[in-house]
Amino acid sequence: PNPAKTILQVRFNNIAEKAEYSIVDMNGRTVIPAYHLRNNERIVNIDISTLQQGIYLFVYKSRQLTASRKFVKK
Repeated sequence: PNPAKTILQVRFNNIAEKAEYSIVDMNGRTVIPAYHLRNNERIVNIDISTLQQGIYLFVYKSRQLTASRKFVKK
């Protein structure tokens, strides 16, 4: 996982209709609630400055796909 301090930048190749993301801690608690992505968004900058140091999951959900990626908050 890539470490991030204040901003987590996520790049998308293609945004599905009605897609959203959230940030979840390793205990399964949502620490940054769902944000609904617009179809034309390709890069999203997420402010993670208020999170404690640790490992988190970036969770992407759409009608067709649910995916997650770990990242480290420094």
